[in-house]
Amino acid sequence: MANGSLMAESEPAMISEAELKMLGSVPLKKDVTKNLLKKGEWRLDGIVFKDQKDWTVWLNGEQFTPTHLPAGIRIVDVCDESVQLSLDEEGAPVKILCLNYCVKLHA
Repeated sequence: MANGSLMAESEPAMISEAELKMLGSVPLKKDVTKNLLKKGEWRLDGIVFKDQKDWTVWLNGEQFTPTHLPAGIRIVDVCDESVQLSLDEEGAPVKILCLNYCVKLHA
């Protein structure tokens, strides 16, 4: 102890063979939501919005910013509750995507 403060020391955990066997049989949680998306679908997982030049969005589990944009998709606008997306093609319609919803951009 230095200056009256407590310093935690980590000790190795002791696990019995039965506990180890049980841990080995626990199925790992898989991200099943990725498998639920069909080709061309985009899901908005999260938004951190400060202003039009400072935001982060998570689309299909991947993080994007004004300097790191998804390929083939144009992020038209971001606000604190939604994102406007379109295909990066001339005349492609703009679709509004709200949190935890999906839109299909490819026909």
